[in-house]
Amino acid sequence: MQTASRLEVRRWMRAVARDYDTATELAEAAGAAFRLPGRGLDDETHWVWDEALVAVYGS
Repeated sequence: MQTASRLEVRRWMRAVARDYDTATELAEAAGAAFRLPGRGLDDETHWVWDEALVAVYGS
């Protein structure tokens, strides 16, 4: 399995964001759906958290 790009994850998150109540739930779902680069969900500064916030709550 190849590591997912930020763009792939962003597109997926924006497509499914309405199915999640919080950015945390969405980020965790992305962690399960994709192989994230770096430490992923274990790193509070990882971009996956930023993408989840924007997808759920807007910019």
